[in-house]
Amino acid sequence: YTHSDDIHREPQSHVHRVRNALRESIGYHLVSDVPVAVFLSGGIDSSAVAGLASEVSTTRIESFTVTFDESAYSEADPAREAAQRFNTIHHEIPLTGDDLLSALPDVFAAMDQPSLDGLNTYVVSRAVRMFGIKVVLSGLGGDELFGGYPSFHRAGYIKPFWNLPGPVRRAGASGTRAFSDIRADRIRTLLDEENPAFAAYCASRTLFGDSQVARLTRGRFRSSGFTPAPDDVDVSSLSLMQQVSLYELTGYMRNTLLRDSDVFSMSQGLELRVPFVDIQVARAAAAAAESMKLKRGSIKPVLVEAVRDLLSPETIERPKRGFTLPFESWMRAELFGEVDSILTGAGSDALGLDRGAVMGVWKEFQQRRPGVNWSRPWALYTLMRWAAQNGLDGIAEEPAMPETAAMLAAAS
Repeated sequence: YTHSDDIHREPQSHVHRVRNALRESIGYHLVSDVPVAVFLSGGIDSSAVAGLASEVSTTRIESFTVTFDESAYSEADPAREAAQRFNTIHHEIPLTGDDLLSALPDVFAAMDQPSLDGLNTYVVSRAVRMFGIKVVLSGLGGDELFGGYPSFHRAGYIKPFWNLPGPVRRAGASGTRAFSDIRADRIRTLLDEENPAFAAYCASRTLFGDSQVARLTRGRFRSSGFTPAPDDVDVSSLSLMQQVSLYELTGYMRNTLLRDSDVFSMSQGLELRVPFVDIQVARAAAAAAESMKLKRGSIKPVLVEAVRDLLSPETIERPKRGFTLPFESWMRAELFGEVDSILTGAGSDALGLDRGAVMGVWKEFQQRRPGVNWSRPWALYTLMRWAAQNGLDGIAEEPAMPETAAMLAAAS
């Protein structure tokens, strides 16, 4: 990540450069001995990939969308509209909570280390592979490069607080220690850090805050342990948006999204390609960051302008949702018995976790307590189920605990 020589050009030049770089990257990623399909959710990133792939390809593109009965999560309508616009051969793959429940043994057999994020990729990869597809394009990387995550907005909102003296901010952070929920921990994280971009990233990616980690690990670990930035990058030379992008790229994308996408797609014999994760696209995005003035409600403005002709007005205006399974509903219905049996069992003892604290997280989710969404009990379930499936027991000794604590702290 470096400053580009043309970083102060007019914004329109950045738009053209992003469009050309992404179109060229997609052209390279379409080179294959077998047909290449696309994951199509109907959102900005996947629509950009599908639209440009349809322009570049000499054959008609196949597209795939997973649909749910739960209308709040299903992207069937926007994906169908995008597929019609791009004239793709479109496939809708219905998925229910019972389907996922029956697939869980295979999911955990494919999972080489506990992760709560890769299940989405497993589900869609398995379905696509059943159609005989071997290579597929994904929109992964668009959020990290072009400002699609809440962390980008949060960094802008909180930056004025860094005009206050450090001791004043830290005094404010200390004032939240009387509270132990995740929201108080996030505020504490924001005020404690020396860099607003890193603070916004940590707050956005914190699954369990320091006080929750301490409680779950019986007080043996109290820090989430986020890594600030690669050693060879001078963060101070970057703009605020470039800094947030750097943390998202080298943290969440590299350590979670790319790793899980590779593991779970390859478990189905599917090659997943990511044209956004390209050096020329990244350079164009970095140069455009100075003109990326995020306003409340706006998402990825430079990318939107670069591919506006490929997007419907509804796609541009639709709030960002991403591809998420209906865990919030399924964990109260089809998946309840499975999750409950693990979280209330003895598996927590083997991992050095406090059983009462684990059951407390599960109970708070059932009671719909503020700040406790599905991801927290699901992370605990994933960790404990993965350990049980791999025959891991008696690993509660000190050397094993840092990994457990890190899994609890890092968010999807």
